[in-house]
Amino acid sequence: MTTNILNPDWRLLVAGSVAEVDPAQMAIYRTLLPAQRVWQAGDLSDWVQGMNLKRWQRKNNMTNSPQNSPMRLVDFAKLVIEALEAANVTYMIGGSLALAAWAEARSTQDVDLIISIPFESIFPLSAELKKRDMLVPGEIILDSLIKSHDAPLNAIHLYTGYKADLFLLRQGDTFRATALARRMLMDLDAPLGKVYVHSPEDLILNKLRYFTLSHQPKHTRDITSIILTTNDLLDIPYIEAWAQELNVMEVWQEILKQLPQ
Repeated sequence: MTTNILNPDWRLLVAGSVAEVDPAQMAIYRTLLPAQRVWQAGDLSDWVQGMNLKRWQRKNNMTNSPQNSPMRLVDFAKLVIEALEAANVTYMIGGSLALAAWAEARSTQDVDLIISIPFESIFPLSAELKKRDMLVPGEIILDSLIKSHDAPLNAIHLYTGYKADLFLLRQGDTFRATALARRMLMDLDAPLGKVYVHSPEDLILNKLRYFTLSHQPKHTRDITSIILTTNDLLDIPYIEAWAQELNVMEVWQEILKQLPQ
């Protein structure tokens, strides 16, 4: 039986976030290629990053850094993915970049990736990240892998402050393993090229989980934009089966209830 997790205030949050999404705007997003939407998200993020870059460098005494021009978010994402691929680590893009690939573009300063890393790839991954100006010691990766918490590894670029959140697949995490198995190869154009991205169904399920934990309306807004942009592509039975399993069915049903006809 599904536990009642939505009190009246949270229902208002869901209703308000769904109402913020403009169906006409989503119709425009449906006409764009995934690469175009990702570029929009990157442009929004780069503008914010450009505003903060010099202040971040001054704080860290890096005003004379050899990399004194802003790096684009998509360039940073490419660096991280190159490191993962060089270390033979299975990955998929999640978070705001995956959202942009499927639906509405919005700014972010983080690149979220879900990874499955074998023990023999731990220290090679650390070395590959270091080559690209991200310091994540192998011991830190190993410690994170064997712990039971779900906090991500942070790989921060030394010269720009861009951050990759690496969410590790741990033993017994059937949902994340299933999502990785369902990842989709998408062409997001240069510099990213063909990369693996969260499926829209698993992205929705992740955001349902995050809403139940944080009650941040951005997650239900994101879910709404995915539905309105990709509704004819979604595997609804898959979503609802996992929504029951993850105990987020009530949130899912409330979003559907609030959707414009």
